[in-house]
Amino acid sequence: MIELLEKYETGSSVSLREMLESQQISSNLEVPLGQDKNKKNHYLDFEKIPCLLITGETGSGKSVFLDSLIISLLLRNSSNSLKFILIDPKKVELNYYRDLDYIIGDMLSEPKESNNALKVVKTEYETRKNNNEEFNSKLPCWFVIIDESCDLMKEKTSLNILKSMIEDCDKFGIHFIIVTNTPYEDLFDKDFIESIETKITFDLTSKAEASWIGIRDSQDLLAPGEAIMRNKKEKLEIITPYISDKEIKRVVNFIKEN
Repeated sequence: MIELLEKYETGSSVSLREMLESQQISSNLEVPLGQDKNKKNHYLDFEKIPCLLITGETGSGKSVFLDSLIISLLLRNSSNSLKFILIDPKKVELNYYRDLDYIIGDMLSEPKESNNALKVVKTEYETRKNNNEEFNSKLPCWFVIIDESCDLMKEKTSLNILKSMIEDCDKFGIHFIIVTNTPYEDLFDKDFIESIETKITFDLTSKAEASWIGIRDSQDLLAPGEAIMRNKKEKLEIITPYISDKEIKRVVNFIKEN
């Protein structure tokens, strides 16, 4: 299905198709991260990542990057092996995917229903912890995607549920992608931020935000798609892969028809 994506030169951008075609696949949960200044491709393997935090201002490229992650996962996995829970308060960013067989339930937008969904994930997490590894290997991976997460972070119950899972949920086939353009101190618990090892930050408006999120200099990322990835082992300055709305619709329609 990679052929559904376009192969083109986009100036300073990086083609998602080019990165997928260059990929030496180590797992079906490995996705393109971006290219560094030396044009070296970098990838992210969710088999080793329980939670990814994505931050950045509106227009910085974080939504396009989120789409590239989702499409990459859809291209590599069947709906029997991969499931998504989508939380999108604006009902805009994740709307493309709402009717796919990959989606568990409806797309969620209200804090109360989102909190209830997290309780379901917590139950699944506890069940998988009590199962043996062989049994869990036959279960689909779950990805919980929380777009513009600040409203949900205000709910202490939701925050506590997330805290209880995000350090080791990947061991049981559950992963979180949390996205926000407002990583403010009064919305995000510092211990929670620090417990997320892998963070990708696009342009932020202030040094205070960049310092709070733990990635200095991210207030100076001027071009859309420019980002800094940081985990315990490394810090990378990258250009993240680009995917157009047309390409997203093409892949989603193909999946629906087949």
